[in-house]
Amino acid sequence: MHPKELLAKPVGWLSRANDWAATHMAAVFGMAGTIWIFFTSPLVAQFMPLAIRNTFFYYSSGWVQLFALPLMVWVGNRLQRTTDAQSEAQHQALTHIATVADKILVNQEAK
Repeated sequence: MHPKELLAKPVGWLSRANDWAATHMAAVFGMAGTIWIFFTSPLVAQFMPLAIRNTFFYYSSGWVQLFALPLMVWVGNRLQRTTDAQSEAQHQALTHIATVADKILVNQEAK
């Protein structure tokens, strides 16, 4: 059985939409340019006036807690499901190979 068949399960349109959106957002936020923007923006914010700096840090910390962390948890869960499906497919394939090899061995011994 193919891993995609093991991952396939009946889902509604909302789950498919969430899956599509999260996949694309994770791809965008995982790009090197995005990582550099989020790395350098707090360094630049240090040189801004106090009111702007406080507002920046307030919204950026809320963004991380409410959006980025759940997105990364979703990515981890998605990767785990994919890994589980691949492991199950490999297990089924190896079990089939071992069964066929045992049958061949039994047939050769019987002759």
